[in-house]
Amino acid sequence: MRHFLGIWCAVAAVLLTACKDDIYSAGASAMQEGEEVVVKTDTLRNIRSYVWEKELMLAHPIINTPDSFLLGECSMVALGTIKADILTQFACPVGFTYPDSVTLDSVCLYVYYSSWFGDGYSPLRLTAYEMDLQGLSYDSVYSSNLNPLDYCSMTPATYVVDNDRTIVPATKTDSIYSSARSAYIGTIVFRMNDRFAEKLFSMRSFPSQEWFNEQMKGLLITSNFGSSNCLYVSDMAIGLHYHYYYKNQPEDTEYQSMADAKFFYANQEVRQVNRYDFPQRDEYVYEMMQEDDSSNYIVSPAYVYTVVEIPMRQMKERIQDSIGDENKMRPYINYASLEIEVENAESDGSVWWNWAYPASTMLLIREDSVDNFFLNNGLPSDYYALIGTLVSTIDSTDVTHYAYEFDMVNLFERYLRQEDAPDNLRMVLIPVSLEYSTTSSSAVVSKVNIEQSITVTQIKSAQHHTSPMDIEMVYSGFSNVVIH
Repeated sequence: MRHFLGIWCAVAAVLLTACKDDIYSAGASAMQEGEEVVVKTDTLRNIRSYVWEKELMLAHPIINTPDSFLLGECSMVALGTIKADILTQFACPVGFTYPDSVTLDSVCLYVYYSSWFGDGYSPLRLTAYEMDLQGLSYDSVYSSNLNPLDYCSMTPATYVVDNDRTIVPATKTDSIYSSARSAYIGTIVFRMNDRFAEKLFSMRSFPSQEWFNEQMKGLLITSNFGSSNCLYVSDMAIGLHYHYYYKNQPEDTEYQSMADAKFFYANQEVRQVNRYDFPQRDEYVYEMMQEDDSSNYIVSPAYVYTVVEIPMRQMKERIQDSIGDENKMRPYINYASLEIEVENAESDGSVWWNWAYPASTMLLIREDSVDNFFLNNGLPSDYYALIGTLVSTIDSTDVTHYAYEFDMVNLFERYLRQEDAPDNLRMVLIPVSLEYSTTSSSAVVSKVNIEQSITVTQIKSAQHHTSPMDIEMVYSGFSNVVIH
């Protein structure tokens, strides 16, 4: 960014002093008498950054099925504990009917995980309950802090597995090979108890998915032992294994036995919600973060976000004071860049975030637009929702720096022309993941999702003592001359 600003300074110098330059002379010959161009560079300071208030940052809507789900419990010391549960429906085979003379063998729940967060060699015990109070609705918006007890009473009558499963994630005792991922996927198999198996087997045909959801509202999959890791669950399914008898030919006197299975998948045809609980967040984590005025934190999923407060009135006044009377000079912003430096991009593994990494993609969005943006599948916009990716640069001393950089030109231009612009613009930093659609010439962002994986990003705050969060600017003024 400093190098780019230097180029702009050189351009400004040429415009203001290089009168003998051919290009400048060509431009000057087209100017009318009294016309003037002014180019200035500046640094916008007095930015503020702080933890987004807890009453606002809780319960961000989850309206889409993420690529993976968190499941388990993990303590990150200074950040407290994250506990993640899954509430899910299962898609039935609509129109299917079991063959005659069918006999039930077993019913199993399959949970597939691609990786984990935390200590992969510590045990984690998982279990499952049937949702008995209410199911998930296609038309409802669910939040990451919903209460599972509103959906499942978690009584012995709703317990659906023969036994809990204790796993060590890194060992992947059971696994299958995924050609799509070119890797082995960990598999956790629960044998379901007789009560649940018989209930599912009693449904011999499946007229519709809505009918099935009424018969079986879904499952709550949770952990009840272990506090050192969370799984990244990629898929879930219930398999009903059975056998039946048949004759090869009508005149045969002996029957043949055939084993088969019917699977009920947790896919995009049904609803899933990932529930997160942070028991120590309100207790001490906020206080800890507020005590450190040199750093801010952005932690996903839906844990801690940071507000960046930009002095827009100061920006307008600085530009107007520099270029002169607004009735004579019209201002334009040529360059404005907010660089947010990341402090934990090269963790040595000895600090409390040694399992978590900074988010690769960050959204900087106006605070009053957050809810509508995610509810309505908003897309990046230069005017209120900016995307920054984590990039590295090497300075003159061969030290590597990591930062997100946001282009503020169009946003500043809009507020520069707005009569009732706010004194300060509050924007929120939120980790996101992007989906793309491709055209014949390029790839464009087609969806912005709140980041569902665990990331911890420590940034230098706007109050940092030696390297505060500033915005470098280049702006120009052109005289308002009517062309006759």
